Amino acid sequence: MARRSLHSLLVFPLTLLVACLTEPPNGPAQFLVTACGEQFHVRFVDSLQIVRAAAVVDGSGTGFILGRLAHGDGSFNAPWHWHLKPDSTYVVDAAIEICDGCPSLVEGGGLFQFGTFCPWTSRILRRE
Repeated sequence: MARRSLHSLLVFPLTLLVACLTEPPNGPAQFLVTACGEQFHVRFVDSLQIVRAAAVVDGSGTGFILGRLAHGDGSFNAPWHWHLKPDSTYVVDAAIEICDGCPSLVEGGGLFQFGTFCPWTSRILRRE
């Protein structure tokens, strides 16, 4: 009986530890992105999008960035004066052409009237 209790005491914590280590990441994650030869940062808050972005970085996934534009650097996209809202930033495989462009076009105000930025040429370089 004591042996079975000891076994139960060891198995549950180990199972819990393995489950915690294999769950998708929680909390925000920031990535460096390039488009048109210009770099900018995005922040994801959705764990699925964090996993997708990491897959693009390691070469096991595909996609580019799409997100809702906001004024200011959002505390993560300096020196640009804009950022993509973390709760509406995604890794996508397709998007309409009207939101395609370069970071400098966003900086100049050229895409704010559309509200969304989706640089088709963007590549996610690394997690920061």
